[in-house]
Amino acid sequence: MAIASAFVDLEGVFHHFWLPTVHSLWLPLTVAVILKPDFGSVFVRALLRALGTIAAAVPTLLVLVVVPRGWAAVPLAAFFGGLIPVLKAKSYAMRTVALTPLMLFLFDLVSPEPSDELVLARLSDTLLGCLIVLVFGYALWPGSRRIRLGGRFAVGFQALADYLDEAFTGSRESRTRDRRALHRTLDAVRVELRRAQAEPPPASRLSAAWWPVLGGLDRLVDAVTAASVRVRGGAPAPPAHTARTLAADLREMAAAIDEGRRPQTRDLFELPTDGVLGEAVVQTCRLRRTLPV
Repeated sequence: MAIASAFVDLEGVFHHFWLPTVHSLWLPLTVAVILKPDFGSVFVRALLRALGTIAAAVPTLLVLVVVPRGWAAVPLAAFFGGLIPVLKAKSYAMRTVALTPLMLFLFDLVSPEPSDELVLARLSDTLLGCLIVLVFGYALWPGSRRIRLGGRFAVGFQALADYLDEAFTGSRESRTRDRRALHRTLDAVRVELRRAQAEPPPASRLSAAWWPVLGGLDRLVDAVTAASVRVRGGAPAPPAHTARTLAADLREMAAAIDEGRRPQTRDLFELPTDGVLGEAVVQTCRLRRTLPV
């Protein structure tokens, strides 16, 4: 918000000397919304907001020319307002396509400016705000183009190791607690991967190398959970040594990811693959081979 406020004066300069901006709120609001840290990728949001505004501006101008100025635009504003929750789940650009005519119809009710100037002001302010974000909020900050997936994956490996420790010997409460923590961690990893995949290279290229790791973690979680269910259903419990070795190997992989090195060789191939944890052993071996470190 502080960055957005800082650009109010800058927008005033453009208003006076260059752009026909008549609503100074739109530019800092665009900057603030795109830079909001919990909305995902700054780069992607800036591009999608620009594209959505461009796609909606011309059709909205045509409607404003045809529809008489005044309360005749209220039903149209209500229609596009109702579309926002629906399109929001589809795409940020589609949400912008619905939001742009809504705002223009509402401003057209009270603004003394002609409709074409109103649309041009919305378009120019939004595009200028997106440009400001891309330059000052993205291009000038090298850290915004780096992905930090290793740390999140290391936490995921550690959470899986904790779950494995409790899956066969812990209480029901401890198993439930660790399983929920594990799923929350993997969900956070999945969200971060999707965000990084939407970034331009090299972030998107590097994130692609981590998707097989997430798939391997999901399969290993399923294998451990299935083994735990079988044991609770009456199957013989796995040897304590097998569970400890798998958990220790997961923690070694977590440490290797954190330190940017290959994990040390362990005796996983000596573990039995025909017991209740056999599938978990196989999946752990495969997971080692997918690590992009």
